[in-house]
Amino acid sequence: MSVRRTRTRTPRRGETSPDGAGSAPPQTAPEPPLADFSTLTGRWTDLQRAINAWDRLIEGPALRVLTPPRALPFPASPDVDAARVVRVAVVRHEPQAASALVARVRGALRRLGIEGVVVEAGYFFVPAATRDGNWKDWTVQWNPDRQAALFRPRRVALPSAALGVRWIPRWTGRRLVVLIDTGDARAGVQIGFSEDRRPREEAGFDNHGHGTTVGSLIRHLSADAEVRCYRVFQRSEIRAPSSVVINAISVAVNSNAVHVVCVPLRAEIAHRDEGARGGLDLVLWQRTDEGQRTPVVVCAAGNSGPLPMSYPATVSGVIVSIGVDWSGDPADYNCPPPPGLSPHMIEAFGGVSNDPIGVLRRPGHPERVIYGSSYATAQIAGAIARTADR
Repeated sequence: MSVRRTRTRTPRRGETSPDGAGSAPPQTAPEPPLADFSTLTGRWTDLQRAINAWDRLIEGPALRVLTPPRALPFPASPDVDAARVVRVAVVRHEPQAASALVARVRGALRRLGIEGVVVEAGYFFVPAATRDGNWKDWTVQWNPDRQAALFRPRRVALPSAALGVRWIPRWTGRRLVVLIDTGDARAGVQIGFSEDRRPREEAGFDNHGHGTTVGSLIRHLSADAEVRCYRVFQRSEIRAPSSVVINAISVAVNSNAVHVVCVPLRAEIAHRDEGARGGLDLVLWQRTDEGQRTPVVVCAAGNSGPLPMSYPATVSGVIVSIGVDWSGDPADYNCPPPPGLSPHMIEAFGGVSNDPIGVLRRPGHPERVIYGSSYATAQIAGAIARTADR
């Protein structure tokens, strides 16, 4: 089946989703977790002004005791103008302080004339197809009955308005796909991101298995492409803070060498101010506004349908992958777009629980099936990396 644009439909009952929707999908969103950090995102010069003005931004005894914001480490690179790059700073605080802090800082930034800094309460990213952690010594076996369809070379019809698409005709040399995920044990070297140190090369590892399976599928579909993983999960985490993910995306977007960014993650929003999420929008659109080359960004729809899509699938300009079953029908687990949003959606095989992409095995543990919009994301990213190989 060829990959094509999809139409969102009403999910059917009766299928268990990878992130626990169960046989009767929930009709209301779960209560969001409380935020224990807040994020400031902006160009480095504006962000530095905000950090330097922290005492004037935060007034009143209840908030003055909070830890001042600390900019996440960003890799030094000769081809990046550090003053122009979007950077991320994190404020640690008690969970109940998030709303007051965000409201106070936003107002103070306007009064001080500091523009271009997005302030939002923290949220977390989880792999779109699994929330299980600590899957270390594992192997993946692709579904032998579906490999012909899964690995068949295909091309995708890309919407011209999507981020990075207009630059594809100018691509030269080997394609570089950046996978932002839990790690990649199949990679000799990956880049590790955290809040504590600069991103740096490390031996490939993956405690969860999610990033390794996604990266392996991309390599199957685009053997000539280089797949480089930006690991944003720590060894014991089953979710990654938004600040680390935004930092990784900022590094990927600000590299002229990257062609495709693959983000098979979805956000768990840790606050109720849904309209405030702008950090990723700022990162992804800055280079577009400046007329600089931008990679194509592919994100998973998420597997919590009928709950609506979340970040980063809701960022304007990204391509959203929709998982379909082997007959080409969108699977029930896909999250539909929120009302009023019309994202660039493309279908690819995601499999379903009783006919999956494959199985993940770990010695001494039961095998688990792998399927979901994450693997549709891998197929689309791999197909785009092949698109320019005319």
